[in-house]
Amino acid sequence: MRLVLKYVQKRGQTWRYRRKVPETLRGILGKGELVAPLGNSEQEAIKRYGRVRGLAEQTLTDAKRRLAEARGQITPRIETPLDRFAKTREAIKAFGFDPDPPGISEAEWFARSSVAERLTAGRPVDPETGHPLDVALAETALIAALHSGLGPAPLPTLEDAKRLYLRDRAKRSSSSEMARKKDEQRVERVVGYVRDALGKNPLLTELRRADARAVLDHMLRVINSPNTVERYLNDTRAVINHALKEMDLGHIANPFMGLVVGSANDAETAKDRRRSLTDAELAAIRVRIDTLSRADDLKHLWRILEGTGCRLAEVTGARTVDVMVEGELPHISVQWHEGRRLKNHSSRRKVPLVGEALKAAKVALEAAGEGALLFPRYGGDSGPTSASAALMKHVRAIVKDRKATVHSLRHNMKDRLRVAGVAKVTQDMILGHASGGVGETYGSDEARLKVAMDAMTKALDA
Repeated sequence: MRLVLKYVQKRGQTWRYRRKVPETLRGILGKGELVAPLGNSEQEAIKRYGRVRGLAEQTLTDAKRRLAEARGQITPRIETPLDRFAKTREAIKAFGFDPDPPGISEAEWFARSSVAERLTAGRPVDPETGHPLDVALAETALIAALHSGLGPAPLPTLEDAKRLYLRDRAKRSSSSEMARKKDEQRVERVVGYVRDALGKNPLLTELRRADARAVLDHMLRVINSPNTVERYLNDTRAVINHALKEMDLGHIANPFMGLVVGSANDAETAKDRRRSLTDAELAAIRVRIDTLSRADDLKHLWRILEGTGCRLAEVTGARTVDVMVEGELPHISVQWHEGRRLKNHSSRRKVPLVGEALKAAKVALEAAGEGALLFPRYGGDSGPTSASAALMKHVRAIVKDRKATVHSLRHNMKDRLRVAGVAKVTQDMILGHASGGVGETYGSDEARLKVAMDAMTKALDA
């Protein structure tokens, strides 16, 4: 039987994998071809082929990435000691050896030495030491491991912790691809701040309280909002805690735990960051949207937001089946679905549609026709961002105060409910806040919706 595997050659009594390196990658790899021994028999070559070919593919993929990094097309990926250790481990397995042998017999030692010699065959040799020249770092590590064994794994770095956190988080998440990408970008940004503050990619075992404080000081210098710094520190804690648990480093303390950004008086509260819109501002914004907006959906969207106090993403992500405009209790059902995540469990609720919001919902529902989404133009992953940008053009044209935003409409609804004397548990039920009371989960959906409807009608008539 003849061997017909790609890139395989027979030389005398031995078999080898030989593959040309693309012209554009030769400068990155420092060689024109990839060569690796496959063994002394056809059967042995077939057995090793899969792993050796996989290793070659990975080498070329890494080279393509490094070329893209050099050209500024992508952000450089940090290679950690664990990365190099894993590659060496896979290479040893590809050659048919146990990366963690209990011991190396004399016969296996000769076999390993033979592979190591073939890896550098044809290379120029240092006349003084007799060692081959032009050997890459990865090849040096592989040759050393072939001769002496792989040894213990290196300690993980913050970069390793970040990758583990993102990989495990992605496995557990049911979010959309764009949502996962945003999460990844945020964690990348946070870890970047830590590296910038410390000037390196630190080992998890060497992180100290002084390092955590240095990171905090750095973040406070370059980030305007203490609240954002607090969120980023929470992300940092989560990344490190996950790694300490999953990498069996539970005996090590996380130096970021208990780190305080500032006093309660220094922190910017949600009340400080946002404000309600005045009646005059609301009226002017509504008129501007009605007269200048080219698309009717933006008009309907604004009125539903104003009349329900819903979060923007809760309305842009609404499906037509979520909107009930007939019967005694018209409402919009805020539910999790594949196209839209919710902030928390208490966000799942039925919000009454009253007055202008009900009229807008009816028109929007009719315009959607047989479509699945109430606002198709804003129903995708980037829908809330696009809708916010479109609405904020009108808001900012009327109100220059940066504390006035689309989100201010939720504050307006909160004010109306308070003025109308609506109980806090009912306010939370309408706005999707967690009140912390066990009783809020009791009773039927219809009963809760009836209570919310009465409260909403009272608030909007006040």
